[in-house]
Amino acid sequence: MYTEEIKAHQLRSNVHGTKADNIVQRAEKALLNVRIDQTVKRLSTLTKIQTELVSELKQCLAENEFQQVVERGQRSQMKEHEKSKERQIKKFNRLIERKSNQQNMQESIKPTDSEDEPDSSERWVKNYSKRSLNEVERSVLMKGLNFAVSPRQVPIIDYITTTECACRHLDQNDANELRAKVLVELNKHERVEQNLHQREHQAIKELKSDKSIKILPADKGRCTVILDTDTYKEKCESLLSDSKTYKILKRDSMQSYKKQFITLLKDLTDRQIHGAAMGSPVSPIVCNLYMEHFESIALTTAPNPPSWWYRYVDDTHTKLEREFAGEFTHHINNLDQHIKFTTEEEHDNAFAFLDVETIRPDGQIKTKELLTQAGITDAKLYAPQSFAATTTDKPAGQTGS
Repeated sequence: MYTEEIKAHQLRSNVHGTKADNIVQRAEKALLNVRIDQTVKRLSTLTKIQTELVSELKQCLAENEFQQVVERGQRSQMKEHEKSKERQIKKFNRLIERKSNQQNMQESIKPTDSEDEPDSSERWVKNYSKRSLNEVERSVLMKGLNFAVSPRQVPIIDYITTTECACRHLDQNDANELRAKVLVELNKHERVEQNLHQREHQAIKELKSDKSIKILPADKGRCTVILDTDTYKEKCESLLSDSKTYKILKRDSMQSYKKQFITLLKDLTDRQIHGAAMGSPVSPIVCNLYMEHFESIALTTAPNPPSWWYRYVDDTHTKLEREFAGEFTHHINNLDQHIKFTTEEEHDNAFAFLDVETIRPDGQIKTKELLTQAGITDAKLYAPQSFAATTTDKPAGQTGS
């Protein structure tokens, strides 16, 4: 169950938990004390042997020869002492660095009380479930659902498998060279530097085992949303109950579609000639650049442009005279055949845009956050400089592609 590293006297246990960790720490300290006692006894024995050898040399050698031997021995001793001292300093510095990293990791999961900035956990973690999240759980969820947790051990089997697959396409010499380089790198990284504290690992385990909640990414933005499982199922059932969009299948047709799709792929090679590839990390950047170009043309060529224009991805928040709404929609829909906008006008002097509701009490435009909508947070809106926001009593409207 335990394996001992002779140099550092570090014990590793297959049993996890606070009690097991305390037992391992006490055993490590006991081993260190035994090591110190053995070293002290060994030094005492070597000192006696040294005294006897010096006495014998003094009797066998002349005075000047004896002094030369002593001086050379002292120089050799100091040289070895400096080497050992340098090794110990390096070890000590590594221990200090490791301790500092652990402290920084512990501090990173502590909440920061700042009066000038809002609580960042409220921005990045939206909890709409009945479960109460503690500080460590919020800290883990703030890292985002794409955060990569370091493995406990180096996945040696995966590296070897991948390397052997690559070696099949190489000649014998290149394959052996690649294997040797991979082996050297694996030997360098026997231990994996952990990017989460033990309490954060435990928090992830508890969140994953809780079947009463669903942890989801927000529709837009980088926020993490927590919903009750019942609420999540109700929303799914509500969407699927729309008979105009979905219908119940008598049997699972995925296998049939899969075979048809594979048959088509064998005889068909397509190249995308319009738009950006779905799932590509470059696609959002390219789309945003094109939308900036598109809206620049749309706003400068419109006969009656809106008073303001704010955009988040493909959703826009605009304000213009009601009589020009249809004209403006027709104008922007004729600029690109692949981009079509729909409009949503205000009702009762209010309408929702992203997770903010725009209202016009007494002719003044104001906003308030919609806490009931688990959707979009920290949305950074883009607006051309020539279309800055103004506060008037003109009707507001929303446009979306």
